[in-house]
Amino acid sequence: MLALIVPLLAVLGLVLADGCGGGGSSSGTAAAGRVPTNGGFAAIGFNTANLSAPGYKNVFLNIVQVRMNPSTNPDVSEFDPHWITITAPQATGVNLPATFISTGNGFGGLLYGGTTNALIGQGRAEMQIDMNALQNTSELFNVANVPPKAYYQFEVFLDPIVPGNVIPTCSGVLGEGCINYQAVLDSSITTKFLKFSLPSSGAGFLVSKQLLAPIIYSLNVAVGPPPLGSTGAVTITPAIASMIQPGSGGVFPAGALTGTISGTVEYPPGKGAFDATSHPVNVTAELAGTNQIIESVPLPASCNQKSTCGFSLFLPATSVGTAYDIYASGKSNSFAVAGNLLLVASQSLVAPTLETEQRTTSSFSGKVADQCGAGAPIPAATLQLLVPDPAVSGADCGTSPVGCVSVATASTDEAGNFPLPGNGFQKTPFSQLPYEPNETNYGLSVKAAGFDSFLDQIVPAQTNYKCPSLATHVNKVCTISLPHGTLTGHLAVQIPANASPTLPQLNVLVTAEDHGTNNIENVQLVTIPAGGTASTQIPFSMNVPLSGSVSSFDVFAAAEDIFNGTPQVTTGHTYGVAANIQNVTDACTSSPTAISPPQDPLTIECVGHGSLFGPQSVANVGPDTSLVLSKQDSTNGEYVDVQTVGVAPPPSSSSATYAICAPPDAYQLTAFSSGVAGTPVAATVSAPTPLPSPTPSPCPQVCDSGQGSQCLVCSQTIGPVVVAPNP
Repeated sequence: MLALIVPLLAVLGLVLADGCGGGGSSSGTAAAGRVPTNGGFAAIGFNTANLSAPGYKNVFLNIVQVRMNPSTNPDVSEFDPHWITITAPQATGVNLPATFISTGNGFGGLLYGGTTNALIGQGRAEMQIDMNALQNTSELFNVANVPPKAYYQFEVFLDPIVPGNVIPTCSGVLGEGCINYQAVLDSSITTKFLKFSLPSSGAGFLVSKQLLAPIIYSLNVAVGPPPLGSTGAVTITPAIASMIQPGSGGVFPAGALTGTISGTVEYPPGKGAFDATSHPVNVTAELAGTNQIIESVPLPASCNQKSTCGFSLFLPATSVGTAYDIYASGKSNSFAVAGNLLLVASQSLVAPTLETEQRTTSSFSGKVADQCGAGAPIPAATLQLLVPDPAVSGADCGTSPVGCVSVATASTDEAGNFPLPGNGFQKTPFSQLPYEPNETNYGLSVKAAGFDSFLDQIVPAQTNYKCPSLATHVNKVCTISLPHGTLTGHLAVQIPANASPTLPQLNVLVTAEDHGTNNIENVQLVTIPAGGTASTQIPFSMNVPLSGSVSSFDVFAAAEDIFNGTPQVTTGHTYGVAANIQNVTDACTSSPTAISPPQDPLTIECVGHGSLFGPQSVANVGPDTSLVLSKQDSTNGEYVDVQTVGVAPPPSSSSATYAICAPPDAYQLTAFSSGVAGTPVAATVSAPTPLPSPTPSPCPQVCDSGQGSQCLVCSQTIGPVVVAPNP
């Protein structure tokens, strides 16, 4: 389900200090590092032990760093030189909520707690974790090279200005729901950090030389009542409940929401031996079927000159299982992969043996360009090298990604060239590919928003992988040309009775997705200028794949509304939808495919916020169950997917709770498991009731629905029970 902006487990890839590349990730990569001869690795994770937050859709903590100290004294000085600091991965901004994933109502670029839009690529060195989501799984924070010893004192440092953020559902009180509130620490917490001590009589948290040691900070968070006004802050009381470590056999106890994948990397006789200095090897885990790296660990120097070496990966897992692909890679080594390993929380899974061989190093570079016109470069295209899983008979990654594992990722720059350069700490994976003289089943996948995707066989060669047969050489550069069509239409705003007849400036995100799915193909941000009226129609145009690749599209429009001067994730306008737009065949012509009346224009209207809350209302939940909110196109009766919510059950249940913020309207809810749809059910989000303003000043409003000076405060709707198909 490629439309998910973030995967179901929206975890950040762990970043090791130096080294050469493995695969790729949109949020960070884990890299093979030079293995420390005197240090060890500490892997830090988080989960939720207990969350007391009735009436909240999301509860976020903004974590800057954690610290550990080997002292057994709980009152050790904060200035003690033996504190070890592990910071959030650099350039980390918002970590999107793992349980509440939306394809239809987010605009991005705004850090929670901030008041200005962030530039593309801008980030901050802190991680925002969703405590609601971490009731169902754990989340990895970072890996650090630390002195090998036992640690007893632990601290979590929160953002000193905005320690957290919360999004309440609609409650009907004067504090508006479905908007972002800054959190403040309860007065009982006098520092910006949380503390925890392990018993001095115990073994502590032991980090051994050259090995990976995992530990989970399990947190409690109590959240105060929603604010009575929409400008107030919400009080939170976080605490470290426990520090969870794996027990015997490397298995985590119940409640850690983490599992272990262990196994062996092996050189066949005469095919090489491990050497952590000249050709280090990493074992990497990524979410199955993606290039989203979750953890990557180097094999220790103690394996030097040996032909076999064991590994253990400690990974987030739900009670119903989380699927991973793993692979071994490194400079001058062949790839070894194992795909679709289902890991269940508090269980250990033994992976198939990963067989690698020493190889000479090759590379692959080139350009991705528009097939139309002069071949304009395509920036931000994503390339993946796919390797067949030996356990899948007949897997051919040049014709289908089924049974294949993504082992290296590259992106194009503004000129369409790939790969982007690495640095002294992390080289680009495409510059360190193994030469495989007998390999014919590798595949190259290329994707870019609004273009047909590309998949073809790629043949390894000694100095540079051969240009795929479907690509061409332009000025001696391997050039992959992608075709596209063009889809056009208009936006309009219906103005409610008693509202101002002229509009403020309004930004609207138009999204095109494959018909009947949430697989997004492209988005276009359109600005309706201030002063527009009900008769104003603003044109939009976007690239989309041709009908030979995607037969038809659904299109929807979602407005970005401002509340108290801050752009909000949830829209207060209805979605404008058009379903099943067909016959985009205008490759490289001046005649784009236009959405025609009555589907055009896509019309939105200010209605305020609303929410659906379903306590334990998603039944039969499986490892990849998601919930899709759809709106009907009244012109043809078909539905358009406007939001996708990832769900996972609590550890002791196969049912799940959902909370969705959506503008008041009639919808349909459908549960999906493994791509199979359950039975859709109707769901209507109630309209807010205008309430008298408690002050002479008008209430802050998300938009003008004709409420005048009254408060347009949203009301919560209890949602229906939704049954997922059998996993």
